[in-house]
Amino acid sequence: MGGSEGWGALSLLPTLLVLGLAVATRRPLEALIAGALFGHLLLFGAAFPAAFLETLQAVMAEPASVWVTLVVLLFGALVGILARSGGSRAFGEALARRLRTRPRLLLGAWLLGVVTFVDDYLNALAVGAAFRSAADRFRISRAKLAWVVDSTAAPVCVLIPASTWTAFLIGLFEEGGLAAPGAGGALYLSLIPFLLYPWAALLLVVGGAVGLVPDFRGMRTAERRAAAGDADPEAVAALDESLEPPPGHPPSKRPGLRAPAFLVPLLVLPLVTLLLGGDALLGVSAALALAVLLAGAVGPSGGFGIVADGALRGMEAMLHPIGIVLVSFVLRDVNDALGLTEWVIGAVEPLATGWMLPALVFVALAGVAFATGSFWGTYTVSLPVVVGLGGAVEASLPLTLGALVSAGAFGSHACPYGDSTVLAAKSSGCGIMAHVRTQLPYALLAAGVATVGFVVLGLLLAPSGA
Repeated sequence: MGGSEGWGALSLLPTLLVLGLAVATRRPLEALIAGALFGHLLLFGAAFPAAFLETLQAVMAEPASVWVTLVVLLFGALVGILARSGGSRAFGEALARRLRTRPRLLLGAWLLGVVTFVDDYLNALAVGAAFRSAADRFRISRAKLAWVVDSTAAPVCVLIPASTWTAFLIGLFEEGGLAAPGAGGALYLSLIPFLLYPWAALLLVVGGAVGLVPDFRGMRTAERRAAAGDADPEAVAALDESLEPPPGHPPSKRPGLRAPAFLVPLLVLPLVTLLLGGDALLGVSAALALAVLLAGAVGPSGGFGIVADGALRGMEAMLHPIGIVLVSFVLRDVNDALGLTEWVIGAVEPLATGWMLPALVFVALAGVAFATGSFWGTYTVSLPVVVGLGGAVEASLPLTLGALVSAGAFGSHACPYGDSTVLAAKSSGCGIMAHVRTQLPYALLAAGVATVGFVVLGLLLAPSGA
């Protein structure tokens, strides 16, 4: 793809187009395609259609894209099987009986999100699928459930050093010479107290669940509508919702097994992922195989055919989220070619001082991650520059790295076309842009708290005279 020399502030144009169209049309996939096409027009002129198709083919052939596609499709099949066997509805009824209040239910979703820490994809999909039915029974808006689900995806993954995110970052630290081989984990542990954005995002959810944090305007409207039992015009069919047996459907042979048959595969999924080296594809494959066996034990009416049909329809329901994620990878490559991250870092560099650098790193790279939808890519491109700049101005290395990691977590949490944003909305039955609009005030509040924290800690930890 074309080089990044000379684009400067113009490198912002494709991303600004995507954000503007996404807000105006509430159709993020079409907005992403338009932004990616425009970026190729800037880079290749009249040859942009062929260049776009070439980039799309290259993205789809990347191992990461194949992995994402397989994980999301297989998870769709898993949820389809669980729903068709009646497990989703039975588990929702069991949750409603045991978690008898709205705060308990929201805290339960938060806790399951913390427990499902291995991968943000699995986290976003599993928590929404497990709690959507119960949330509907308590008249909790799908926007609020999506906020809880999304807030326990990337923020949890970066706080617990046994996830796919932390494995990537530890490897990046060791490759960059910040830690000796095998010592990256110890370095990462030293950063956890300085991951201010993830801590703030998680605590805001707890505060919102118990009523200490008020509902902001968009969320307040969604909650009032849900409490009144009014139809939400921006709600969409959740992944499991359209697959559940209709009311009055003939009962399964062993209805008492339906709730355990739903919960056990969702718990096995992160456990197997962790035991097999953090590969979520292996975890979801094991959970899918177990779900098939348990569905046979439950004995749904219609036999194996209805279970297989649920798996196929579950995969079909995931095609739209997969499309958004893959086209966001194309936009990532466009932004890399235009040099967006390097331009932002170059604009920030003259302002950097030792005490101010962590806050500047967080604000600048959070903006890059939010705009581009590239979180691990932001880490890869910016880490050498940030570390070199931190050494030159004598900034605290753990605090600066904490700001860098926090910026990627913010981007994943808040970006309208970020993978966990899309999947959290889908699993919760909330429109993507409705989820973004109602969640963004909380994400910005957490980002503001984190920014102040980085300034204060930067002053406290800066060497004398810095």
